[in-house]
Amino acid sequence: MSVLSAPYRWLSPLAADLARQLRGAEVEGVLSGRGWISLRLSGRYLWIVALAPLRALWLDERPLPKEYALALGSHQRSPFGPLLRASTIQRVLCLVGESGKTEGLRLELQDGRRLCAAFWPRPGHLWLEDAEGGILSVSPPQALPKRMELLREEAPSDDFDAEAHARECRELLFSEVEEAVRRRLRDTLKARKRKAERLAASLQEEAAQARADAGTRELADLLAANLSRIAPGRAEVEIVDFSGAPRTLRLDPALTPAANLDRLYRRCAKAERKAIQVAARQDEAALESKRVQELEREFTELQELRELVNFAEKLGIDLRPSAPGEHRGNRTRTRTRLPYKIFVLPTGREVWIGKSASDNDELSFKRAGKTDLWLHAGGVEGSHVILRSAGGPVSKAEIQAAAQLAALFSKAKGSTTVPVWLTERRYLRKPRKAPAGVAAPQRTRTLFVAPVQPEGRWLTRESED
Repeated sequence: MSVLSAPYRWLSPLAADLARQLRGAEVEGVLSGRGWISLRLSGRYLWIVALAPLRALWLDERPLPKEYALALGSHQRSPFGPLLRASTIQRVLCLVGESGKTEGLRLELQDGRRLCAAFWPRPGHLWLEDAEGGILSVSPPQALPKRMELLREEAPSDDFDAEAHARECRELLFSEVEEAVRRRLRDTLKARKRKAERLAASLQEEAAQARADAGTRELADLLAANLSRIAPGRAEVEIVDFSGAPRTLRLDPALTPAANLDRLYRRCAKAERKAIQVAARQDEAALESKRVQELEREFTELQELRELVNFAEKLGIDLRPSAPGEHRGNRTRTRTRLPYKIFVLPTGREVWIGKSASDNDELSFKRAGKTDLWLHAGGVEGSHVILRSAGGPVSKAEIQAAAQLAALFSKAKGSTTVPVWLTERRYLRKPRKAPAGVAAPQRTRTLFVAPVQPEGRWLTRESED
């Protein structure tokens, strides 16, 4: 029963096996990235990969080698780790689609939260729900999960070989990771080769132009030999070159003959210097082309992922997949200042608070999602506050807490009660030619709250990679 076949063919018996093995297991550690998660459960590792082309789920006795974890790209900023760590699994249920087929899995935790994985429709996604069904986190972040309310608890099957299934999943994961790394390195070398070829062609043109300009020295010498016989204001002059042949020299009539001569010599000297510089750059370009050829030969001989990873480090290539919206290429990423502070509510949901007027604009109009909630103290200056929704329902308690933060970070923080406007980000507009920090909310409702800090904690991260 191939893992690459439809997940509903193996999800049901696997869910029954996991329900038997994981009941009461504590989450000791979490490793997660874009579309995948690994839970360390009492010394074992539950892997959920819900991203095409590999959609797989298995329980492993061994951790993933560090080379594969590096290539998969575990993200330290993923919220799954702090939200799931020290949780206890109570039940394992199948998620059933409208067709009646098993299309996902749900791990129910002791505190009522639920970790869900949907393998269909493609590419699949993971999400964590609170006890009321609100979405605390989703991966990939731009995908909203297909909600499947039908649940089914499967009975164990004697025909299902969990060890063989785990072995096949592991081999497929290794194969996919190695191919992704190999493809990244191959594309990088191709780009480097194309760059070297373009540079060589450009330098060849520059060298030809420099040689042509350097040829003006003979004309300058001819002008110098005949300078005393040339009248000022001439646009051109007929002279005999050193071989006895007639030549026509074009001059600038606005300049004296001596100034024309000086300009020709300066032009010639500049061209000669450029020719020397271009020749040196051509030597460097030739060395680069040779290095790329050697690297291509070395790359074709690499077999294991460990060798590929070492090869990438040698070239300075970061193999980690880019986060959403990030373009890294082969350059080292720079740290970008965050335009907002982050407050995490007890439910794990984040509240973003703008730091300045310009930061408010970036937060509200570039960083916030359309369905996130926007809050601002009514009628006074203050920070824009974004309550992250991830496309799911938000509880009244979370809205109340975000409103308290909006009141606290405003000019009305000294008041006993502060009115706070609330609307979805998609109903927020930036008036034309309005100064930084000014926004026009629509479809608002007003909450009256005290400007106090609610329960929760601050994240100290001030920048992003």
